Order: sequence, then structure tokens, then C-alpha cells
Amino acid sequence: MTALDTLAICGCFVFSIVLLSGAGAVILRILRFHPERALDRWLFSITGGIVLLELAATAGELAPNVIAGVRIASALVAVFGVLGIRGVILDCAELASRLAALLAAERRLALALLVVLLLQGAASLAP
Repeated sequence: MTALDTLAICGCFVFSIVLLSGAGAVILRILRFHPERALDRWLFSITGGIVLLELAATAGELAPNVIAGVRIASALVAVFGVLGIRGVILDCAELASRLAALLAAERRLALALLVVLLLQGAASLAP
């Protein structure tokens, strides 16, 4: 595996997290749950998207053709993700602007927290 392969895998991971958080944002909108802070919305959106993917994959396993059922369920979650991606991008832009306004020490701590959250997110999606 080359460095380019690793970079491509990381890009796919980021893209899937954005899609899952978009799907979670749609679910939060359906449930009429609107946290006030952007970080809370983003974390709830990611969690909702992962839960939706797990439920959809479980429902897809009940189909007569398991592989096709899981693929269709994953595609439906991706469609939900595309529908909610605008809100996720706005939340991320708000978070980036708030991160830029922090002091240097606070910014380092926030980035360390982001790295930990990304590692935890990667671990939660592992088989």
C-alpha cells in the first residue's frame, strides 16, 4: 500500500462521514430536534447517520438477497446524506470560523479533540 492509497482511503473516510452526518441532519430535521450550537448539531448528526446506517443495513439483511438488500439500504442512506449535506457544510463552516477566533492554546486543544473524535469515529465504523 502506497501513500497515495492511504490518502485515498482517508478521503473516502471523510466523504463517508460527511454523507453520514448529512443523513443524520435529515433525521434530526424529521424529529424536529435542533440543538443551538453547531458542534452539538454536528455530533448529533454524525451519531444519527451512523445509527441510520446500522438500522438500514440490518433491515437490508432481512431481504431474500442479502447483498442486494444491504447495497440498496446503503444507497438510501447515501441519498439521505446528499439531501442533508448543505446543513452539515454550514455547521462545519461555523465551527471553522469559531476555531479561527480561539487563542493559540485553545486552538491546539480543540484540534487535539478533533483528532481524538476522528480516531473514535474511525474505530466506530470498523467491522
